[in-house]
Parts: sequence; structure tokens; C-alpha cells
Amino acid sequence: PQELAFDNDGNLFTGDNNSDSGDQARWVYVVQDCDTGWRMYFQYLDDRGPWNRERIWYPWQADAETTEVQPASTLPPIANLGNGPSGLAFYPGTGLSDRYDDHFFLVDFRGGSANSGIWSFGLSPKGASFEVADKHEYLWSILATDLDSAADGSLLVSDWVNGWDGEGKGRLYRFRDEAASGGMAMEVTRLLTTPLEDMSDAALADLLSHVDRRVRQRAQFALVGRGAVTSLEQAASSTNETVAKHGIWGLWQKGLEGVNEAISVTATLHDLLLAEGDANPLSEESQTQVLRVAADLWQRHAIADLPAPVRQLMAGASRGRLASENLRLAGFAALSAGVFGEVAMAEDLLAFLDRLANTDPVARHQAVMGLVHLAERHPKLLETLAS
Repeated sequence: PQELAFDNDGNLFTGDNNSDSGDQARWVYVVQDCDTGWRMYFQYLDDRGPWNRERIWYPWQADAETTEVQPASTLPPIANLGNGPSGLAFYPGTGLSDRYDDHFFLVDFRGGSANSGIWSFGLSPKGASFEVADKHEYLWSILATDLDSAADGSLLVSDWVNGWDGEGKGRLYRFRDEAASGGMAMEVTRLLTTPLEDMSDAALADLLSHVDRRVRQRAQFALVGRGAVTSLEQAASSTNETVAKHGIWGLWQKGLEGVNEAISVTATLHDLLLAEGDANPLSEESQTQVLRVAADLWQRHAIADLPAPVRQLMAGASRGRLASENLRLAGFAALSAGVFGEVAMAEDLLAFLDRLANTDPVARHQAVMGLVHLAERHPKLLETLAS
């Protein structure tokens, strides 16, 4: 991979190059604790070994034969995309037309300007993972190496000019969408370049719903920096999904500061999950983020430091969401169940794996990691299950 980028839900992605052996470049969802299969020593094998033989670089269920030979220990890519993935960026929300909301921009470097350029595409949910949507050539016939959005929303692109060895000089271009420029560009530039110290907590909280993610994130970090926990808690409980996510992530940051902060944040996170099913005002994505944040906090802190009542409450909230038809929510619930649960939770995770019937590799991986976290605290668990 040359570069990584997060989407608006905090999911991490990268474009991964090929090994010049008939394999294709990959668009990869980088799931926590996953292994996507490449080993550098494969490069020195004539046929690239398992990389080609076991079709590790193929997307999931490209065909039945692939499904049979792919190792379950690796996570397949979402798609084969591009030939020479280089720079990568996610649209921040301003500067272009609405078509590019939730879109990535991936540089495809192929050695010559005629067949190189920048792809743009979005992602649609598919189980616990995604599929590529609206893929098209955004900017073509340029031997670009990287790109990024400027404060005013214009797109900055670096150009290698020509060939693999280059011309000894490069070029930097700025591309602007005149129809989408204007007052918003000036506002975003101001909010990204001026100090926020004089803004009140309420004013910062209002920015958590701003159309530009960079502004939202800056406001989130400012609230965390001044210890505005009440504002973050109010944001986390919002029915506005965008606001809720930034509030939850802000609490995540506070919880990483120490064990006592993590205990307090976890209790707050559980309260957000307290109402079950349709009665819960939070969207399923917000609930997913709560489970994700809580589990991560206690993977980083020692689970033994979490008071038993709080741990049991989080385990129950996680178990209840294993049955969700939304596999993204259920997958993070499986991981959280393993972090917070006790030995009996293994049966729930095995039942979840049976329900999946090997149809979703991301949710499968999350359930397996749930079992791993249980086994870390109960060393004989896997031995018992195997017998």
C-alpha cells in the first residue's frame, strides 16, 4: 500500500499494488487485527507461491472455486481496482459537487500519462463489508503520484510528468470546481486556519454537524482538548448520526487518557446502548461505533481493571446485538462480546459463526477475534471447545 484513508464512519482503506505475476491490485478494507495475505518472500517465487495458487488476491466469492481454495486466515479484498495504486484521499465534504459525497480518489500510476490518472468511487454496504460503486475516471491522462484537498476544497495533484524514471522535475496542479466554489470555501478555510480557543463549547458542538469533515474533526479535538465531556456526551446521544459519531469518538479519546477515564466513558457508552431494538434512538451505525469504541478502550487498557458490573452490562449489550440482521453491527458486537464476555459467551460466538455459514469473511474474522479475546483471559477455552 502507498497510502491509507478513513471514510466518514472511521473505516480504514488502502489501494494495494500487485506483484507483476498476473495478479491484480486490490482495494482493501483494513479491519483491525486482519491479515490480508501478502508476504514479501512471495515476490521471489516464480509463481508467487500461495499468493497465486490460493487466489489470496481475489475478491471474496469471485467464483466457487476461489472460495474453496482461499485460506480462511486471510481477509479477501473488496475488489481488484487499478494497476499502480499510489496517492489516496477521501473527499472531505466541500469543494466538489454532491456526487462526490462519501467518495474516494485513488491515483493509478502506470508509467505513462496516457493511461494513468485518478479514479473516483464510493462504497455501498455489503454485509459487514462493502462493494465499489460509481467507479469512474475523475481526472485522466496525467501521471499523478498523489493528491489532497486544500482548505478551500480545491484538489492539489502532484505530477511525475513521464516514465518510470521521471524527467528530473515534477509539477503541482490545483483543480477547482467553479460551480461548487464560493462562500463555503471561504468559511471552511477560515475554520481550518484560525484558532478555536475563543469559541464556546456550544459553538464547537454546533460544528460537529458541519458539512466538511475536517471542520467537524477539528471541533471534536478542540472539545476533547478542553475536557468538555458534557458536550461530548450530549453529542454522542444525538439522533443526528454525524454528530453522534464525533461525540462517541471524542469520548473514545477521553477514555484513552487513563483507566479511570475509560471506566467513566464505558459507563456512558453502555447507557447509550441501554434501550434495545427499535426503542433505541441511536442509529445502528451509532450503536456500532459505541461497541467499537468500548471494545477498543479495553483492548488497550487491562480488562481486569474494568469493574465487573460494567463489564457484565457491556457483555449483555453486545450479546443482544449478535442477532442483528445488520452484519456490520453484529460483527462489531461479536468482537465486543469477546472483549467483555466470560466463558459462556463462546457458545454465542460459535452460534453466530454457524449463522454466518462462511458467507461473510469480515464478520467471520470479528467473531474469531472475539473468541481470541476470550481465550486470552481463559487459556483453556479453545482446548475445551475443540474437544
